[in-house]
Amino acid sequence: MTTYTDVSFPGFNLWTKRTYGRARRGERVHRAIGGQRGRNTTVIAAIAEHCGILYHEIHYGSVTKEVFSDFIASLAAIIGDARSILVLDNAPIHNGIAAVYPELNFKFLPPYSPCLNPIENCFSVFKSYLKQYLHREAPRCNAAHARQEGVTLNALRENILQVGVEFALPSVTEHVVSQNYNHVNTYLVQCIERRDIFN
Repeated sequence: MTTYTDVSFPGFNLWTKRTYGRARRGERVHRAIGGQRGRNTTVIAAIAEHCGILYHEIHYGSVTKEVFSDFIASLAAIIGDARSILVLDNAPIHNGIAAVYPELNFKFLPPYSPCLNPIENCFSVFKSYLKQYLHREAPRCNAAHARQEGVTLNALRENILQVGVEFALPSVTEHVVSQNYNHVNTYLVQCIERRDIFN
């Protein structure tokens, strides 16, 4: 049996938050937002239909080709001799990865095809949980609390984000992953028949 493994890596920072709020009818929602963004935290993850998240790494800053190549090497060690197809989107960082790992079976999705990439919807679930966590922790994100903890404000923010990522990762359950693979399968016939997808 062949396992399809999808790989993706969205970036987050402490200011990843919900973009909508609630207020009484006729009143506007107001919230002060700081301008300092801090560096990104990137989660590189691979999912498989009957496993949920197969493997993940957390990186600070942007993901380079070297970082991504190291992730693929670690993922290959986990997969072992299992017959797997690694599905990647057409992000520029993925260019040339198949040449670096000729023993692995890579398939690349066509441009602009998130409907064929189940990990995209899995990360939507992940982001929702992360935003909930960060919203709850926002009051702690200030210089006074950082001094109380004995760390810099930037270090406090990065720690809160790292804890938030670890809190949100379990939201991508095996059930969520299976649902997203099933959702992708609803588009396959249309794609094979080269029909337009409108929804």
